[in-house]
Amino acid sequence: IDARHVRLPRSATEAEVSVYSSSTGSGGSQRLMLTLPSPFGDVPPQVLRSVQAVNQNPAVHGLIVQLPLDAAEPIDTQNVIDAIAPAKDVDGVNAGRLSRGELAGCLLPCTPSGCMELIRQTGVSVAGKHAVVIGRSKIVGAPMRDLLLWSHVRPCHPAVSRADILVAAAGKAELVRGEWLKEGALVIDCGINHVADETKPSGKRLVGDVHYASANQRAGYITPVPGGVGPMTVAMLMEVWTQTQHTRQRPAGNVLYNRKHKIKMAKRK
Repeated sequence: IDARHVRLPRSATEAEVSVYSSSTGSGGSQRLMLTLPSPFGDVPPQVLRSVQAVNQNPAVHGLIVQLPLDAAEPIDTQNVIDAIAPAKDVDGVNAGRLSRGELAGCLLPCTPSGCMELIRQTGVSVAGKHAVVIGRSKIVGAPMRDLLLWSHVRPCHPAVSRADILVAAAGKAELVRGEWLKEGALVIDCGINHVADETKPSGKRLVGDVHYASANQRAGYITPVPGGVGPMTVAMLMEVWTQTQHTRQRPAGNVLYNRKHKIKMAKRK
């Protein structure tokens, strides 16, 4: 696969826009990094020009804007995201087609798509189930809601205790407690939070939005943090790269790609 990852880094210190190419490992893929200038007086127009240049480059199959953008002056992130050509929107932030249920030709956001794959791997049918998504971010919470809706789940009042499927993406460390959960619920934890921990050399540890120890006592399935949604997101990113290449080589509606990713998901015994 000649897939390429273009990233706008948080650190922008070069005098000119520079493009760096380096191998990212197996599969023949490459990553290009656009480094933007400092000072930041003309950054927004230059960011947009850089995105348009990538859109028009036939050698680049995918574009990711790595958020948050870091600059001395505020940058309208949405304007940058909106400039991405839909055919190269690897992270699937352009969500219009998703919200209308046009999934066949849609590049799905990697984290929600990975969550759906984790759910599928459990063998639990989502049709008719009650689902709750905690969080409404544009790259996780909102598209996750849409994917569940188009999979025929039954959205329920945001009472976690009623949810057969719970997706936590609020960005709040250990927000969801085990006693809130319905017995046997399927719990997907998208949270990435650092909390103080003096036993660790770094003085902190990584936790999710779900209090794992207590939730594991009631959940039928639960993803750990780290090692759950994160690796699946990376796997789905590679799948979307594959899809973008096939889309460029095949007629629309004839995209074939594989879903055989191994996942790490705990099942209560």
